[in-house]
Parts: sequence; structure tokens; C-alpha cells
Amino acid sequence: MYERLSCAELRERSRLRCIRNYGISVAAVSISTFWSFGVGTGIAAVVALGIMTNCMFEANSDYEECQG
Repeated sequence: MYERLSCAELRERSRLRCIRNYGISVAAVSISTFWSFGVGTGIAAVVALGIMTNCMFEANSDYEECQG
């Protein structure tokens, strides 16, 4: 069914998903900027960055746990 991936491959897959999700978030923030550029846009951009950073930390934590 599925091939078993190494810990490094799983981490890379997770990191790529983090980057993809961050790109989607930035696109949504960019679109919202056209309607109302203000404090909300800045807050949303910071939140998107925070979520991506947390996602990367979780991917690395999962990798370290996988390594044993």
C-alpha cells in the first residue's frame, strides 16, 4: 500500500506542508489587504508567521522523536 518512509523523509514532507500552508495563509492575507489594509492585516501576517514557525518546530520535534 504505502512504502515506509525514513524519519528524514517524514520531516521533509512535514516541512513542505508547513511551507505550503504558510503560502496559503500569506495569499489570504494579501487578498484581504486589497479590501482593508490596516491593523488586522498586520496581525494576520504575524499570526501566519507564528503558525508556520510552530509547524516547523513540531516537524523537527516529530523527527527527533522518530529518531528515538
